[in-house]
Amino acid sequence: MLVESPFYDPIPAAARMLGGRVAYFPRRLEDGFDVDPGIVAGALTRRTRLLVLTNPHNPSGTLVSPDRLQELMELWRFRSPWMFDEFDRIEEIFPPASYQYVLYGMGYDTAYLEDDLAGEAQKASKLMGDNHRIARQLCGQLPRHRELLRKIDQHGLQRI
Repeated sequence: MLVESPFYDPIPAAARMLGGRVAYFPRRLEDGFDVDPGIVAGALTRRTRLLVLTNPHNPSGTLVSPDRLQELMELWRFRSPWMFDEFDRIEEIFPPASYQYVLYGMGYDTAYLEDDLAGEAQKASKLMGDNHRIARQLCGQLPRHRELLRKIDQHGLQRI
């Protein structure tokens, strides 16, 4: 994880608590605390999977301009952070509401069209139905309480 500095500690502290490695790049006073893409590029490594910019929730209160955000996105152009296929769906970590919030903050029109919402509702309904079906199937495969206790008594628990 690459985090701007100055920063508020909860974000990097949470990453460290979960075993993540945190590196920092400076938002310098002489640059008006703006993000310098050159400094960010120099701090990126092959192991960097996440770049954290808090906008404007950072001690300087400085916003990153849309043009500067575009420059930062260019850093990922030839080295996508998603090269590890860790998630089945991108929505797991970046829900559409987050994109809408960012775009709204950048001044883009974020109003939904009624036709778009109908398609999303159908998609959500199908995903929820699939989820319930899989949960019922998995719950049906779990051993009953007494059966589980009998197997633990018979075989013991595996040492970790």
